Amino acid sequence: MSNEHNNLYEFGEFRLDTKERVLFRENETIILAPKVFDTLETLIKSNGKIVSKDGLMDEIWADSFVEEGNLTQNIYVLRQTLGKEFIETIPRRGYRFAVDVETIKLENDLANFRTNGNPAFQNGENSPEIVVATKTKTFLKEELIEEDTENLLPKTNQQTKFIEANLNTTQVVRSSKFHFGLAIGIFAAVLVGAFGLFVWQRNNISEPVAPVINVSFTNLTESGDVRNMAISPDGQFLAVVKREGGNGGSIWIKDITSKQELPLDLSKDFTPQVANFSSDGNSIFFLNRRSLAKGAEIYKTTRFGGSAEFIGGNVWSEFAISSDGEKIAFYRHLSEKNQFQLVVKNLTDQSEKILVKKDFPDSFLMRSSPAFSPDGKEIYAIIRPEKQALSKIVSIDTESGKERIIKTPNIRQFVSVVALPNGEDLLFTARERRKYPQVYRMNKAGGKFQRLTNDLNVYRQISLSKDGKNLAVLQKHTYSHIWFIPESSPEKAVQLTFGKTNRDGRQGLDILPDGKIVFTSLEDLNRDLWTINPKDGSKQQLTKQRGDINDRPFVPQTGNYIYFNSDDNEKTFNIERIGINTQNIEKVTGGKSQNDMFPTVSPDGTTLYFIRREKGKSSLYKKILPDGEETEVKLPEGFSADSFPTISPDGRFLAMRQADKQKLFDIEEEVSNTIKIAIIPIDESDSANAKMLEITTSQSQFRWNATSNAIYFVKHTDKDTAIWKQDVFAETKSQKILEIPDMRIYHFQYTNEMDFAVSMGKHVDDVILIKNFN
Repeated sequence: MSNEHNNLYEFGEFRLDTKERVLFRENETIILAPKVFDTLETLIKSNGKIVSKDGLMDEIWADSFVEEGNLTQNIYVLRQTLGKEFIETIPRRGYRFAVDVETIKLENDLANFRTNGNPAFQNGENSPEIVVATKTKTFLKEELIEEDTENLLPKTNQQTKFIEANLNTTQVVRSSKFHFGLAIGIFAAVLVGAFGLFVWQRNNISEPVAPVINVSFTNLTESGDVRNMAISPDGQFLAVVKREGGNGGSIWIKDITSKQELPLDLSKDFTPQVANFSSDGNSIFFLNRRSLAKGAEIYKTTRFGGSAEFIGGNVWSEFAISSDGEKIAFYRHLSEKNQFQLVVKNLTDQSEKILVKKDFPDSFLMRSSPAFSPDGKEIYAIIRPEKQALSKIVSIDTESGKERIIKTPNIRQFVSVVALPNGEDLLFTARERRKYPQVYRMNKAGGKFQRLTNDLNVYRQISLSKDGKNLAVLQKHTYSHIWFIPESSPEKAVQLTFGKTNRDGRQGLDILPDGKIVFTSLEDLNRDLWTINPKDGSKQQLTKQRGDINDRPFVPQTGNYIYFNSDDNEKTFNIERIGINTQNIEKVTGGKSQNDMFPTVSPDGTTLYFIRREKGKSSLYKKILPDGEETEVKLPEGFSADSFPTISPDGRFLAMRQADKQKLFDIEEEVSNTIKIAIIPIDESDSANAKMLEITTSQSQFRWNATSNAIYFVKHTDKDTAIWKQDVFAETKSQKILEIPDMRIYHFQYTNEMDFAVSMGKHVDDVILIKNFN
């Protein structure tokens, strides 16, 4: 048996196994193309030194001649997989692996392994393989692990602690009197633990999807402000809509080869949000939208700008153009009927055909675009049955309007879809269970199903050249971290969480009585609840393996529980609570068909209020704790329930967002917009004091102030984000109380001392080009 060393390298949340040639991110296996793996291994083995491009080329392609672009592509793939901070470019010198690496040297040692006459091990064929691991830069010097199973599973912290607690590995290897029975017992214990982990993984992750190995990636933009994009039919140009504050934007045309870009000069004041090339590439269609509360209009101009021709109105989504250039398809929302329509407009005679109607709660995914098949006989659309979180792709006959669901294994939520020229395959962005939205290719008849990307980025809108060889994808990043701001003083702000993928606090946070912050995080892939102590930065995970989503934490003034949303039955949302001291989790509300969300509890801790959504209806409910009936709260005439109910500290009023029929679908962009807040007396007999408050805000969440006479809310501008105060019962102007430059606030809470816990970060959205996926 060879004594050749086999190393494991740990860096950040990753582990590289050079023997099995596998990269792990915690318990997730990431498959890298062979040359990409070689690139990563070479950089890691350089021990932080700069490696020249020629040196990398000689090491990775020693026996062949390739262009430098292959190396550049490998570096790009690694940065997309690991994070841009892992590999540093040293101008005119090369690349350097920029993070600390811990090396675990694995050494096979069967020479000293005694069989004690056991016939099962006489010939060595069935001998268990004992491996000694020496881990540098950590207190763990040596440990025993098992290496002879077919699937090497990364060790958890619990397994490592178990090994440390139960044996002295130095004695295992070096003692000449090592007892074979003890070795078998330890080996069996580790094997059982590994088997248990394997079973847990099999029960809790989706089946693997075959990757497409030879895919290449190229950055097309690096501005971070892309709102929408489209690639030209010939694949030579990119039309980009860039954000310019509020709902506005500007259209830019970029030559992909020369990398030159110019703004599209429009003849009048437009606020474009979506742009698309005509089928011949000579014209630009764009969606002009001035208000989120109203339908938009589609206009057409030349590829060089100039006057714009009106094409159609009352458009509520992105749009698609047929390959022959004669039709355009989009979604429309009729608020008076609560109906969603798929509309096909003939560009020759300007006639419209309503192909499909869906009555609420059924709907289309309104922030997506329908997609024509190459022959124009079908339209592919993403639907949301009964407004569920899950979505499906359907094929719709353009003549009859007949729908056919396309079966897609593993997928829970679709984002965008296009059809390949062969008429048989689809490309789409979608989310599997516990994964970020990625790019996939699938045969629509239910055959080949492959993942084009497999990293920690979020992929949304996609656009395909006419020959199907160039795929432009909008790659979205949302960085969100937890900050502590003492005394409402931004100059004293302290960042508590880090990382580019966790999106900490993005779906809610609150403050516990002991000062710890409870927040949502994707650190464990699911959306779970964590706590962090602002004093020392120590963290603790509260929920684990309870469905995909656990969010919107609420801590009542009594401070004995944390209430939150959970989808642990994978069908509907329920209100659950976890004991702050006991950490026992129990279900508080729930049923088979309704979704219970947005918990808030009265100051005395006796009554839970929440929003129940079922059968197209959104209602305010309450429950006397712990075991009272769940009853609907009768609202004053003209008032309705939407989201984020919150009770004033004096217990007299409940504030919540008023339902708006114009906004029943999801709006992806977080722009400042006027919303209505219903102020409702808790005492139903006092309904005469109910009132409606209008605020301009960028987030649906708001908080009562400590004296119960005003609310705090968030508003973004081009330069900053700020928390504002608005009096509820007095006619006064809103006041800015906390301003953060160049950031976005997603959620916040405050203490009596006006210390703020804030989740804030940035959106960075750019376009990448994907090729070689056929």
